[in-house]
Amino acid sequence: GTVILDYKTDRLVRPERYWPQLGLYGMAARACGLAGGAVELVLFYVRAGELHSRPLDEEVIAEVAEAVGDRPDRA
Repeated sequence: GTVILDYKTDRLVRPERYWPQLGLYGMAARACGLAGGAVELVLFYVRAGELHSRPLDEEVIAEVAEAVGDRPDRA
């Protein structure tokens, strides 16, 4: 599998804010042939020393589609 790891320096730990971003990275890696098999999305919050992870699955892909579709310049 493939791990997409993103380091965050935010003071507040809010992984839900970044899952669409990491999901898009994972989808791009798959589309380019860089990710085979399962893709794990990982956030590391440097200040808090916290690690959060979840698989790139249909739920994350739906979150990406919603985030991209909500952009006002994409009417």
